[in-house]
Amino acid sequence: MPHWEGIVEIKSEGEERAVARNYCGSLLLVVQEAVANAIHHGKATKVEVLIHFSEDEIVLSVVDNGTGFDVEEVSSLSGHYGLKTMERRIGELGGTMKIESSPGAGTRVIMRI
Repeated sequence: MPHWEGIVEIKSEGEERAVARNYCGSLLLVVQEAVANAIHHGKATKVEVLIHFSEDEIVLSVVDNGTGFDVEEVSSLSGHYGLKTMERRIGELGGTMKIESSPGAGTRVIMRI
């Protein structure tokens, strides 16, 4: 993604393995949404995307240095579906998603599949 250049760093840990195509598509959409949120809403200047392969799961995290937000407040807003859609997509893959953030402290989105 050329528009991520200089802002987003993508890293991989563990022994990479094949991932089903439908998982890849859903994960890509979730990562795109998390990065877009960090840059657009959080005004992040650095975003790290880390995919960690272990024997029994894949952990994908998106961490930014943006403005952060109150997770409970934003999750309860009507008309805002980005976070809910991300969580739904991860849930459909049998995984879980956790968001850690607070105003002024950046954001960490952790997905486990």
